[in-house]
Amino acid sequence: MKVGSPKIKRQIVALGAVALAVGVLVWLYDNHLAQGKKIPADALVVDVRTPGEYAGGHYHGAINIPLSQLRSRMSELGPKNRHIIVYCRSGSRSAVARRILVRAGFSKVEDGGSLSRMRRRKRARRAPGPQPTEKSR
Repeated sequence: MKVGSPKIKRQIVALGAVALAVGVLVWLYDNHLAQGKKIPADALVVDVRTPGEYAGGHYHGAINIPLSQLRSRMSELGPKNRHIIVYCRSGSRSAVARRILVRAGFSKVEDGGSLSRMRRRKRARRAPGPQPTEKSR
């Protein structure tokens, strides 16, 4: 068979269509997960991108601790049982950040993935009434 034959062309087109369909399904599934999962009201959201990336836009209320500084700035995260959500541009650095924090003893660390995924999530509202202070948590 020649590389330019009609049969090869049909197979290439079919393979491309399958790849596109899988990509769309993965995107829809990821979007569904992100929209259905609320961010707890008391969670600390940490952007592990560089300061320049953070300055270019970030999740509302997130603090910036670049991945390269995470080990030396863990004291800024508060108690080790605090709910922490880490995110970055694509989800790669946030996965590494989550592993670092879990290995350091943090027990409620979530990999939020990418900034675009985080922006699709809603923050849960605080319950009415007095809120616990930092000392009582």
